[in-house]
Amino acid sequence: MTQLEFDLKPRGRGERPRERVDRILTSLGAALLRWAPVWMPSIVLAQVLFLGLRPALAEARRLDDSEAGVSSWEAELSRKAEAIERERRMLDDEIYRERVRRSLVVTGAKPLRLASSGN
Repeated sequence: MTQLEFDLKPRGRGERPRERVDRILTSLGAALLRWAPVWMPSIVLAQVLFLGLRPALAEARRLDDSEAGVSSWEAELSRKAEAIERERRMLDDEIYRERVRRSLVVTGAKPLRLASSGN
């Protein structure tokens, strides 16, 4: 007999159920280990895609959508800051303060007001 004849055993015949389960589990484990270089990176890639990339893209879309609102809010705040700075410079000017004081003292004259007060 040759070595090949000794290695060949009829499977499924004369095996006990426990031996068959052990053989199936052993072959399954070996197959999983052989394919580990394929399925392990696939799992990592799936985690990156679903747990990392998709939420990041959703957040990027949300931020892009809110950019216009934030820009208009920033422009409005800049206009208000410029108006406040203009009022501060007017109130720091002694000549302007004297004109306002005189406009309040003189009867019949319209009092001076700040330009941004709307009157």
